[in-house]
Amino acid sequence: MLRGLLGRRNMDEDDEYNSDDSGSADADEELPEEEVERFDITLPATHSYLGSSLSEVSGREVEPGWRGRLPGVLGAGVVFPGETVPLLLPRPDHAADMAAALKENGNVFVLLAPDETGTCLSGYGTLCAVEAAGAGAAPLGLTARARHRVRVARSQPRDAHHYDGPRPVEVEVLPELCPGDPLLPLRTQGYARPPASPSWSRRLRAADALTSPWPLCVWEPFHLPRVRRKLQHLQLHDTDSMPTDPVALSFWAAGALPLGARARLALLATDDARARLHLQLAFINTNTGMSCSSCGGAVAQRQDLVAMSSTGPRALYSNLGGFMHDIVTVSRAQGLRLQGRPTEECSWFPGYAWSIALCRCCSQHLGWKFTATKKTLRPQKFYALRRDNVNAFDPSADRAAPPPLD
Repeated sequence: MLRGLLGRRNMDEDDEYNSDDSGSADADEELPEEEVERFDITLPATHSYLGSSLSEVSGREVEPGWRGRLPGVLGAGVVFPGETVPLLLPRPDHAADMAAALKENGNVFVLLAPDETGTCLSGYGTLCAVEAAGAGAAPLGLTARARHRVRVARSQPRDAHHYDGPRPVEVEVLPELCPGDPLLPLRTQGYARPPASPSWSRRLRAADALTSPWPLCVWEPFHLPRVRRKLQHLQLHDTDSMPTDPVALSFWAAGALPLGARARLALLATDDARARLHLQLAFINTNTGMSCSSCGGAVAQRQDLVAMSSTGPRALYSNLGGFMHDIVTVSRAQGLRLQGRPTEECSWFPGYAWSIALCRCCSQHLGWKFTATKKTLRPQKFYALRRDNVNAFDPSADRAAPPPLD
């Protein structure tokens, strides 16, 4: 669905602006430091394109285990608890229905996760509490905070087209399981005190593993300090804000990692926080690149991730047509073809003009190229990739994506 940011641009117009884009990491023009203007990454997180009339509201608390009916909206992909969800409803009937449903249900709704094809519901979603909303007239804009994972009742229609607007859905709020370190019950009482250093901790855990049926390598992926160190080494985002709680950490990492739709659905369906972190480690060890989900052409590498928002390299944004996009920002990309005249209209990143970026091999809509409108703004360009249309892959494997076409 090539709707771009606005959801209404003609993809065949302005052909003179259509061109291949190598995405090479060209050095920005050298300027005196006092003339350079660094982009304010707090601006995208305000979602100012939703309108200036949003006022703060509060959503009611819903406890895990609760079952009932709530308004449901189809999302662009998988959203994890802790993320900010921007929603725009341009149709008057949808805006009125949503405003009435939120008032009746305490300003909470369910963001439904589609399956990896995007044509059906996956059976899971996320409960969201509204934090700011417009007056209720169309277009209705709001921002919400994802709170809990939910499971959708089997009796609900599975066809994604059924949810072209807000619809009541029967859901169950899922609990989060977080068992303790599985090796601790095997430790003798004399060594119950926490070890003083990581090296001593590993020796102590190796001794614990000798009393179990499995070697230490089986237990290590469930060791929380080791997982945190691995995530810090990746430098996915501001590691100072990395949560210490295992449940919050598992959602933080799931949102930051550049994973495909199937992997994100697997993480959303996992109840155990340590098992969720274990799955993430497996993805980290084997997938370091991003490729087109349609043809497999290489697009970017994990080291190309750049945080263009205070929420990190990954965020959700809505266009004026009400379509929500789940994107990840990278400093460079390859195998792209640009289409359409660059425009600042409804730009998610103030000060940047966007152009639609298609896969050079199969013409799938992969995202957008953002170019600074001022020569002093840094960075001068970056790319926003649609996470639903890119997959993680291992460039060193035999099944790796083809090389760049530059």
